[in-house]
Amino acid sequence: MNNHNLNNAHNAKSEMKNGLFLKKNVEVNKNDEIGKELDLEFDEEIISRLLCLVHNKNVKHKVLKINNLIDENLYNYIVNRHKENNDFYYKKRNDNINNLGETNNVLFLCYDETNDDCTTCDKYRKNYMSNMQISNNIDINKLNDLNDYFFILGSTSTSRKYILKKSNLNFLSIRIHIDEKKIGCRKKNDPFTLTSNISVAKGLKLLSMIKKDSQLKEQIFELAQKKKIILLVGDEVIYCNNKIYEKPTNQKEATDFLKSYNNNKCFSYSSITLIDYETEKIVTGIDESVINIYDMNDNIIKNILEDSSIYFCAGALKIENIYMHKHINVIKGNIDSIFGLSINLLFHLLTIL
Repeated sequence: MNNHNLNNAHNAKSEMKNGLFLKKNVEVNKNDEIGKELDLEFDEEIISRLLCLVHNKNVKHKVLKINNLIDENLYNYIVNRHKENNDFYYKKRNDNINNLGETNNVLFLCYDETNDDCTTCDKYRKNYMSNMQISNNIDINKLNDLNDYFFILGSTSTSRKYILKKSNLNFLSIRIHIDEKKIGCRKKNDPFTLTSNISVAKGLKLLSMIKKDSQLKEQIFELAQKKKIILLVGDEVIYCNNKIYEKPTNQKEATDFLKSYNNNKCFSYSSITLIDYETEKIVTGIDESVINIYDMNDNIIKNILEDSSIYFCAGALKIENIYMHKHINVIKGNIDSIFGLSINLLFHLLTIL
C-alpha cells in the first residue's frame, strides 16, 4: 500500500465507528465519507412511533431445513463466474463445497409464541427493544460483545448502514452486485428458501471479491485493527396474500403491492448471512416480522409513490415513509428487521458462527 492509501486508511480508522463506504477498486477517502453521512438521516420521531407499535410477547427459535442452500451451480455462478445454462436451477449439492460450512439449516426467529428465556434475546431487548420484558439474569458485561468484530457489510443500503451506526458497530460498507433474479426459485412462493438463497449468494460474492482483490484485502485489514472480520450480507422479501414481493420494477407493481397491504397484514422475512473471513464458515438465519396496515386509501398510496426510495425496498414497504407509518397499527417482530438487518438475529448467528 503506498503512502497515500496508507494515510487514507489511517484517517478512515478514526471514522470507523460511523461506517465507511467503499466501492471495489476505489480508495478510502475520509472527506467523501463525511458527505455520505447525510444519507443516513432518519426521522427519529417516526422511528419512535414505530417502536411504540411493536407488540411482542416473546421470541420463538426454530431451525428450518432448506435443501440445496449452497449447490454447485450457485457456487460456480457466483464465485467462478461460470455462466449458467438456460435451465439454471438447483441440483443436488456437491460435497466438494462442504468446506464453506453446512448451511442447509437456517435459524428462524418468529414472535408471539411461548419460549424459554434466552440470554441472547435478553441482550438484544436490553439494547434495542426496551418495551419488551427482559429476564433478571442478563449479563450486562456481555452487551458489548459485538464491538469485538469488524463487519464487512456487503450492501450500501441506507437503512442497513443506519442500523449498524445506531448500534455503534464497526463496519465497512462495500457495494456488490448479483443478479438476484437468477438466484432461487419463485414458482413455489417459498419466501424462506428464496431470501436465504439470495443472502448466501451475496455472501459468496463478497467473499470472492475480497479474496481476489489484494488492495481491497489490505485496506480491510488496516481498518479492522486486528478485530475479527465478519462478512455480513442480507436480503429481504415481503410475503402477502400467499405471494412473494421483491423490489418493485415499475410504478404499477409498486401500486399493486401497496394496495394489497390495505386493511391486511404482510410478513417481512429478513435474512442474514455471516461468513467468518478467516475460516470461511457460513451461517444463515431469517427474522420474521408481521405488519398490520389499515385505511391506506388511494390518495395515501399516491403520496407514497412519490417517494422514489420505495423502489429499493422489498414490496415497496418503507414503513418509515412519512405517509405509510401513520397507517400501521401493529408490528410483531423488530423494526430493524423490517429495515433489512435484524440485530437480534445477528446476535444469535454470531453465537453459532
